[in-house]
Amino acid sequence: MAHQIGDYILRGELRNTRANGVYGWLEFAPDVGVHVELTGNLRGQLSRKHIKFSTPRSKQTGKDPFETLPEEVERLADRQIGVIGDVNLSRVRVPTIPLTEFTQLDRDQQDRFSEEKDCLYLEWYSQNGRVVAEIIDPDIEFLDERQAKETEPPEFESTNSSLDSGIAETYLEMEGRAIADADLAAELAGDFDDDLDSELDADEAFDSDDDGSGDDESDDPYGLFAPDLDRSVADALKPPGGTPENLLDEDGGPVTPRSWDEVIPGLDPEIKAMYEQWDEIFEGKKDEPVSYLFETPLRLPPPDRVTSDEEAQSLVVAILAQLALLSVAVDVCEHYTPQQTYHLLMTEILPTAKVHPNLAASRMVQHYSTSDHCDACEAAFDAQYNADQLNDDDEDENDSEDIV
Repeated sequence: MAHQIGDYILRGELRNTRANGVYGWLEFAPDVGVHVELTGNLRGQLSRKHIKFSTPRSKQTGKDPFETLPEEVERLADRQIGVIGDVNLSRVRVPTIPLTEFTQLDRDQQDRFSEEKDCLYLEWYSQNGRVVAEIIDPDIEFLDERQAKETEPPEFESTNSSLDSGIAETYLEMEGRAIADADLAAELAGDFDDDLDSELDADEAFDSDDDGSGDDESDDPYGLFAPDLDRSVADALKPPGGTPENLLDEDGGPVTPRSWDEVIPGLDPEIKAMYEQWDEIFEGKKDEPVSYLFETPLRLPPPDRVTSDEEAQSLVVAILAQLALLSVAVDVCEHYTPQQTYHLLMTEILPTAKVHPNLAASRMVQHYSTSDHCDACEAAFDAQYNADQLNDDDEDENDSEDIV
């Protein structure tokens, strides 16, 4: 059964300027909505376009629309991943009288008591299954490249109580303290320090006192951080009494991670169970092959028997719809055809991909990408990298000339 959400949408934005990807957002009420990251393409006059739209409902005033949202809308994952289904912009006849009265009329009378209006029909398959938005009489604006760069996606409040209450943030802050692996602790500390360095890069560019001598002070030009920051972060991630000498057990393996009861004394049992499941997801010890977890068995022919993009596309949609239910996304680059995508799914991804059975409940997403296997993407990445390196070298030369 499809999630019918068209009647509850206020406004939205969809971008299909790159082949095989549709991105955007849908708003149901002020600060309440979902972000969309779907594989596939819009069709017809919407193909490869960037649109913003609003609905007649967005112009209504009165009762707060958030109070009227049904449970099926509130259950939607905040970040909709999956695959595009049927999409079209067409003209439909809409009754001008109550529907109960309209259905009692014969065809000629129905024509008299109806009028033609635009209908934006959107269908996709996500973590929530099939989702349909049939939007009558939308006000659609087609954006050009300049306008597209000026738009910023809105930030929405999560409809998931656990995420909204900061439980996820607490987990991410405390997770390192439940891990006894010294290498991971050092890695986390290094990542933290790298983030601080990147935050300061822009400021350092304007520091005229920097003589390029490479002193440690240049890493922290304002003296904001303690000299032993790395060690302090690493120590905070160790279990009580943890030192490089006693982080290994008698067999030479890492000691058992601390329990959440020890990390956060008095932790609510439901939250503890949630954290423990998230631990399982990150550790991957209970992952299962995705093909074992498909809700509906699929009859999939060998790739060499699929001879057209049209046939391959229907198979790709069926596979990605099943993967989306598991909170697994496959990002398809602009270079891949449906046949190439189907071949990659059948030979590389489905035979090896594993996922935690309850990943979708955590609202986390596991990604696979065709760009990891695409020669054109690799060439484009290398070209961009070389161009960036050349720009960096030019900037270094200019800086040296300024110093001289």
